[in-house]
Amino acid sequence: MAKRTITCRCCGRPGPHRGHGYREACYRRWAAAGRPASGPPMPREPSECPPRPGHNAAAARQQYKELREAGQTRLEAAAQIGISFTTSWRYEAWLRDEVMSR
Repeated sequence: MAKRTITCRCCGRPGPHRGHGYREACYRRWAAAGRPASGPPMPREPSECPPRPGHNAAAARQQYKELREAGQTRLEAAAQIGISFTTSWRYEAWLRDEVMSR
């Protein structure tokens, strides 16, 4: 059964109803915040998310590319530069896109 679409009472955006008048994203923030009576905290803007200390994504992608070209496996290269399994797949997609755009 499909969930009915509502206008979220927190953010005012339409979406499938999750519970208590909230759509999924707002409901998860509300539950993670301990279900306060005041409702879920507002979502953080991307500019408010602090970058990881010492992390430079462009440099990490370049280093990943060099390691892969040197013959390391995806997992070996990921472990060496300290990225996750999921991020290694993103870097692989980035490499494919880079090759295709040439």
